[in-house]
Amino acid sequence: MDYKNVGFGEVGAFNVLIEIPAGGYNKYEYNEKLDVMELDFVFWSECKFPHNYGLVFGTLAGDGDHLDCIVINPTPLAVGAVVKCRSIGIFETIDRGEVDNKLVAVPVVCKEYENIKSIKDLPYDLEDVYRKFYKLVGIQKNKSIEIKEFFGPEKAIEELNKTKL
Repeated sequence: MDYKNVGFGEVGAFNVLIEIPAGGYNKYEYNEKLDVMELDFVFWSECKFPHNYGLVFGTLAGDGDHLDCIVINPTPLAVGAVVKCRSIGIFETIDRGEVDNKLVAVPVVCKEYENIKSIKDLPYDLEDVYRKFYKLVGIQKNKSIEIKEFFGPEKAIEELNKTKL
């Protein structure tokens, strides 16, 4: 697939490239120069990704990479899939001293989540899930990851508009 031709989309339906499926231990990253997915890291023990994870095409975040996006879906999504999403929130993260915010979204076509408008609408505590998860990631990658604050969809849309190329 030629990912270089996939654009941003629109703020209410933006394109996300899935790099890591929910439940996965393998951390893949998109190599923009080669236009391929590469294995970046393999987690062990109980450190598996709680949700699908990827990047928002057509964005440039504070860390110099695409904006990161957690995609909540009832099932794992395939590595390399392009998913049209809408935002439900965002959380501020500092990774090795750099801002590395994480957008939280659901697929536009997911009927099960059509009534989820904010991370507060989820039937579990997303904040608790990611505070625990990134604590394990920090230990396994021997780095400092600090989660600051969680916000709703308004702040997420603000970040999308700020990072959109």
